[in-house]
Amino acid sequence: MTAARIRRKPLHARGQATFNHILAITAGLLEEVGHENVTTNLIAQAAGINISTLYGYFSNKQAILLALFDRQNEERSAVARKLIGGVRDGKPWREAFASGIDTAVAMRKSQRGALALRLAMRSSPELQEHDRADSEVIVDELVEELHSIAGLEPAHARIVARCSMEITTSLLDLWVREGQTADMRLIEEAKRAILAYMAIYFESGATKDSSQAK
Repeated sequence: MTAARIRRKPLHARGQATFNHILAITAGLLEEVGHENVTTNLIAQAAGINISTLYGYFSNKQAILLALFDRQNEERSAVARKLIGGVRDGKPWREAFASGIDTAVAMRKSQRGALALRLAMRSSPELQEHDRADSEVIVDELVEELHSIAGLEPAHARIVARCSMEITTSLLDLWVREGQTADMRLIEEAKRAILAYMAIYFESGATKDSSQAK
């Protein structure tokens, strides 16, 4: 199997435009036909470019998905870092998390093919490790807050951080699957779920790992 990699990064405006166009077309196709049905030939055809042009930048379909994932994930990670940074700077944690979910909802609306791309990342053995590694970057920052504010032992803080990410992501995925016109009460329930879970730690005054409790 050919490794998923970018063969050549664009150096000039024209090349960058083609590179961006390939990613945009891929995002649209993911939303329209699902990741299983997207092929490099379909991408090239929809983009109006020669297949050799596509392969000049990307080694295979997985490489395109990976580049698109990295681009979308940069936006999501920036939001997460801002959220966590706000808590670190003294912003009420409830306000920060609720605002973060609202921002994530807005991003889900604007990022075409986001759900299909996530499914592709998680279903491909070649891409799963990259997906996990990117998630761990956000988890690491939340671990620090859970350790310093809630006093959780790092190993426990990491479990809590990972669970909070999975809860939020899964509920947002559910909302997207039901369509962007889905009842916004689902988002309000997502907020309640994550705030109730995190309150156990941010408001409990915990100073040690709960695993020590009898």
